[in-house]
Amino acid sequence: MIKLIDEEFKTYFPNEGKRGPIREQIDTFSLDTNSLFGKHPEMSLHLIFLKTEETELKAKLNCDLREKKKKMYSTLTESIKDSMHQCYIRASEHTGKDSLKRMKDELHHHMKNNNIFHKAKKDMLGCLINLKDHIVMQLKCKLQESMDLSLKTPNSSFLPDDVTVEYNKMKMYYEKLMGCSSTVQFTPRLDLHTKTTTFESQSGNGRKCVQVSPNVTMLTPEIDKELTTHNRKPTYRLQCPKAGLFQCSSTGLVFLMEGKGDMIYMMTQWDSSLLGSMTPAGPLFSIDCPQQCVRQLHLPHCMCDEKDDNLSVAHVTDGNMEIVQPLKTTATHVIVTITHLSLFGLIRNWFSFLPVRSQVLLFFRPQWNRPQKRILNVMLLPKNVPLCEVEHQQKGSTFIQSSSKCTLTPRGKYGLCCKLVANSSTKTKSGQFDYDYSPNFHPTFQVFLDCMSGAENIRLSLLDRGSNDQRVWECLIPKG
Repeated sequence: MIKLIDEEFKTYFPNEGKRGPIREQIDTFSLDTNSLFGKHPEMSLHLIFLKTEETELKAKLNCDLREKKKKMYSTLTESIKDSMHQCYIRASEHTGKDSLKRMKDELHHHMKNNNIFHKAKKDMLGCLINLKDHIVMQLKCKLQESMDLSLKTPNSSFLPDDVTVEYNKMKMYYEKLMGCSSTVQFTPRLDLHTKTTTFESQSGNGRKCVQVSPNVTMLTPEIDKELTTHNRKPTYRLQCPKAGLFQCSSTGLVFLMEGKGDMIYMMTQWDSSLLGSMTPAGPLFSIDCPQQCVRQLHLPHCMCDEKDDNLSVAHVTDGNMEIVQPLKTTATHVIVTITHLSLFGLIRNWFSFLPVRSQVLLFFRPQWNRPQKRILNVMLLPKNVPLCEVEHQQKGSTFIQSSSKCTLTPRGKYGLCCKLVANSSTKTKSGQFDYDYSPNFHPTFQVFLDCMSGAENIRLSLLDRGSNDQRVWECLIPKG
């Protein structure tokens, strides 16, 4: 009997690693919160909560399924054992001549009159029905509780508590430890539109505002060596441990996750034939999530004005580009709701000449034929070009930490002024800010350090040729 039922039983309850029809129904069940993210962005936290509750409940049901499967499989033998128990007792009482025959007759008579196999089958079917009722009841009751809790919870409960007293107390202890006599009072206020906390400090230097986003967790990605070797460019893996907002410390990308998952991404080449009258406003990222649990993508932009309506999101799939209107644009990121992953990047009108937040990156590089001589590569790049990508291409060079922030105009003309600190010797070079997002980053200026002697330090200044050589960036670097 067990042999006859084994094959059918394995169809519904396959071995570990395989999904049967019951587990498949559990896994495919959904409250369809994904379709509501775009329609009701103001309810995103409630929807994430419901999705998390749903995921946890389905995981619990799958555990229940494994346990009940074992119990159900043993139902046959347990039912037959229970049905035959009294018969075995009666058979054991037969003694004397022909007792073995009488025992067999007792067993056969009991089995014939009680139909024990039919009862065993009925018991197993009863367990299967109970399992179905258990799954349905759990889904209905638990998710109803979660929905009721979510709907009764106001948006404000997701926002951080007022920690003014605790923060000032911590500040006071810090100042005592550091021997600082001045006191700075910090007053946190909540921005209900951006859901960030702004700490306003009042000191002798005036008022200063610092925005802190309590919902975003900064994570450091790992470089996937196997994929990097295969793709011939850095490929990042960001392990997000749970539902929430997670930011990559290397690229600035932010992912809104509905559950635990890995984000795998890399920079790739823009196809100019798809852009038309548009131009890249950020790197093009190839993004994947094996668990398919990312719901929003926050792409870092470099616009000085977050109200700039020229920004759009390009979604490239199979050689076709779709322009997606952003859900929201913050001071640092463009937010878009996603349904499936491929290539994503920011684009803007080619004819826009609005200034952008930029960076000046410095690299010392030895001359290939004269290792003792060095060249200083000066690169003008948009702020949202990841430093790690530039460093990867500048292998063999040494990155020089400096105050890199500045504001530049796309396709504007700039001059680099190199001045020895010890004397008045000055050299000036000219170049253009190309506002380029191609994977290959080339120096805008090169300074041959062996041609400049007589001082240990060099003062570099970036001059805006279109604004009467106004200084837009400056730093002091060691010559040696």
